[in-house]
Amino acid sequence: MLELPISVQVSLWVSAAYAGALPVDEALRRACPDTDLVNGRTERFHTWADLGQHVVLVALPRPGIPGLLPRGSAVLAAATEAGQCVFVPGLGDVLVPTVSTSPSGSSAVTHIRWAAYAGDPLPGRHLDHLDPDVIEAHLADEIGSVLARSWPVDIDLPGMLTPRTRDMIVLAAQVGSPLLLAQATCLAALQLAGIRDATLE
Repeated sequence: MLELPISVQVSLWVSAAYAGALPVDEALRRACPDTDLVNGRTERFHTWADLGQHVVLVALPRPGIPGLLPRGSAVLAAATEAGQCVFVPGLGDVLVPTVSTSPSGSSAVTHIRWAAYAGDPLPGRHLDHLDPDVIEAHLADEIGSVLARSWPVDIDLPGMLTPRTRDMIVLAAQVGSPLLLAQATCLAALQLAGIRDATLE
């Protein structure tokens, strides 16, 4: 089964909540089903909304490839070690998840702990460089490796997404490219926030 990183799900669902589609707590439950959000720092998602933030973006950094990420040495180190994070570009605030499991009877419980970091606010011009045509072109270059494989796709994504952004997210996950998946998710989150609708039909 194809699964998305938890930060991708949180970016999409919380951005949908900020747009008024559902409450923030419900968005977190949809993003993290059957998960215990412990030591959560989940109050940060409410605080960001109270501070007038409209979108939560995602980064899936790898060593030497930070992608779109608020600057700061502590931010870069923690996010790269985890391989993922969410952030609000206007503040530079970053939350990095640590995912663990513990036994519970005959099954296991997944726990997510969020650690908070402060980076530099991300200038809006960096978001303007996210181009759906460029992302789709890179995905087309990678698609050959996907055609020989298939995964069942059963991903719970916000219904407000356009087919184009949903397809980009699913294909980027199938291709296995963290950079393209993060870029596609950021575009989708910006669409949910009403910032990039015109370019994502």
